[in-house]
Parts: sequence; C-alpha cells; structure tokens
Amino acid sequence: MKGKLGVRIAAYRKRRAMSQRDLAKAMGRSVSWVSQVERGVQPVERISILNALAQILGVEVAALHQDADPPNAVPNSSPRPDNLGALRSWLSGHPALDLVLTKEPKVRITSKRLGELSQQVDLAWKSAHDNELTSLSTTLINCLPYLEQAIRGCSAENEGQLYALTSRAYFAAATSFARLNEPDAAWVAADRGISAAEHSHQPLEVAAGHFRLSHVFIQLRQFSQAEHVCDNALSALERHPDVVLNRPPALSLLGALYLARARIHAHVDNRSGAKRDLAKAEKVAHQIGDDRNDYNIEFGTTNVQLHQIAIALELGDAGEALEVAKSVEPASLSNERRARFLIDLAHANTIRKHYSEATSNLLEAERLAPEYVLDQPGTHKLIGLLVNLTNPTKGVALYGLAKRSGFPMP
Repeated sequence: MKGKLGVRIAAYRKRRAMSQRDLAKAMGRSVSWVSQVERGVQPVERISILNALAQILGVEVAALHQDADPPNAVPNSSPRPDNLGALRSWLSGHPALDLVLTKEPKVRITSKRLGELSQQVDLAWKSAHDNELTSLSTTLINCLPYLEQAIRGCSAENEGQLYALTSRAYFAAATSFARLNEPDAAWVAADRGISAAEHSHQPLEVAAGHFRLSHVFIQLRQFSQAEHVCDNALSALERHPDVVLNRPPALSLLGALYLARARIHAHVDNRSGAKRDLAKAEKVAHQIGDDRNDYNIEFGTTNVQLHQIAIALELGDAGEALEVAKSVEPASLSNERRARFLIDLAHANTIRKHYSEATSNLLEAERLAPEYVLDQPGTHKLIGLLVNLTNPTKGVALYGLAKRSGFPMP
C-alpha cells in the first residue's frame, strides 16, 4: 500500500495538471525518484525537500506530512508586519541620484559626524544579531542615505572609512533580508556592500561580502552560483597565506566560507563534499581557539557545531543532529544564532516525532528572538506542521505560538 505522503503528493500533482516528468524537472530529480516517492518506496524525511515539494505543488508542507489530518484542516498563515518594508523601498532606487545628476557634493563630513555614523552602523548590526528588524530598518534608513551622499563629497582622508561603514551597513541589510527569505533585496544590498568594500582599501571586507552573497544565492536555490562565489573567495584567500596565516579575522572568514560551501554541498546531496568542508572549517576553528565575531560572521567551534546540526538535517540525519546538539554550548552566541540552533532542534525533534520537545524548542527560540521566529517563513511552516500533528488538548502553548505567528486558530 502506498504511504500517505506519496498518495498526497500524487493527488496534489494531478490537481495541478502536472505529470511525473513535470514534477521531476521542477524538483531537479529523476522521473524514477518521483515515481518511487509516490509509491512509498522512497522515503522523504528532509525538511528542505518537503518544503520544495510543497512550494511546487502550491500547498503548505503540513498538507504533505504522513501523519497530517486532511488538507482542509491545515491552518493558513496570515500576513505578518513588513518590518523591513521601508528599507526595501529605499533600496529600490539609486542611492544618490540627485548628486549624480548635479555633480555637486552636498555633504561635508566632520570627525564628529563620522563617529556618529560608526555608532549607527554598530547599532544596526546589534539589531541584526538580536533580530530586532524594525530597529534595524529605522537605523539604516537614517544612516545609509547620508553615507551614500558623504562618500561622494568627502575628503580623501575620510574616504576609506566612509566606504567601509557603507559596506558594513549594506551587509547588515543583506543579512536580515536573507534571513527573512527575501533574496532579491538581499542581493541588491550585498552587491552594493561589495562595491563599497572594494573602495574601502580593506580587501577582507570584500571577502566578507562574498560570504553574504553566497547566502543570498543559497536562499535563491541557485547552488551553482553560490558555490562559484565561495570558490572564488576561498581560492583568493588560499593563494595569499600571508594575509590569512596567524590572523584570526582572516581565518574567521576562511572558516565561514568553508561552512557556507558545506551547506551548498548538503543542499545538492553531496555528502562527501559537505563533510570535507565541515572538517576544514573545524580545523580552522581549532586554530583560532575562541568563538569570534569578526566581520559579524560569528565564527568559531560553536558555529561549526551549529552547521554540523543544520547539515545533518539537510542530509536527512535527524538523529545525528540531536546527538551533536548535546555538546553545544550556545551561551556565547547572539540571540539570532541561539534561536536558529533551537529551530534546528525543533526540526530534528519533529522528524523524530518528539512533538513536545519541538514545541519547547520553538517557545525558547521565540523568547530569545521573537521577530525572527514569528516572521521567518521556514519557521512558519514548521509551526503549521506541528499544529497539524498536535492534539489541541495537549498543545495549548503551541497554539498560542501559532496565533502569535498569524495563524487563524479556532
């Protein structure tokens, strides 16, 4: 007898008038793989594959789950506040068109103003790490237009520092847009950040930009492009050992890029490649010693462990993810990284049908970074899945979280 998951996939595929070949092409898989999934021969446990199937078939991931109630019982999410809307709108235009047209500098930078701008960019990154997206948007809207004007009318002595601040501000925006699965805006921000970094006379800032851009392409599921970005940056760093060796900031970038490439390998089922780059990153982390936050990438032994968990989940190894998690001490990390760790634990516990533990993970993540948990699309899908799988009389706390996430509840 076919498994419930296969039956549901076949039914939704036919409802959209898709052939098995159409679905296979959209998934980047073989027709044989689709056939085996629909017949219940090929199990599908990886969250990312379930999410991709749900997106292509136009349903919530909970509607596909083997233990789910009928699809009409699955709650649909309602729109969440657009906390980065103003920043997205500003990114849509040229940052300093009036100055380009008039060719007259209109801003003269002072040392006092330079210090204020530096504090604003630091505040933006603090908001990014704490997932306070409304605060981040307000801060960047206040400082980015001024920075874009200032770099077009500053003295040579301030130029490098202004470009560096501008690149860091754009990278904060790119990071936050990528977390909310808005790769188009993240791409624009990352590209502008890399351009500014190139003029900052700080080449490692350019490498940091490549790291940000690789995550944008991962969000877009353009894995070959993401790998190309990582390969270019890693090759450049590896060709210049004089820049990297015994310099923790450069080593942090090197290790973070290895982790990004490991994630890419996992997404395309390259298990050996993922394990190889994880081992390289772990070696770099041990060389550095402590967890660090150079270029706001939070690289170190703990972050390597978090990636081991995420990659194990991506490869369908929920048991391995939970085993690695036992040795993680996330207290030194930002609220965002700690929340991400807890969300991964929730994914793993859901796969293993530990629904109570998964709910506890999500509630703790919400306490640490409420905007991230309530606004992140992937987390929405997980909450919807758990709601569908949990007995209402035993899931009061989960149902409260679902309501705060925007799900219409009975």
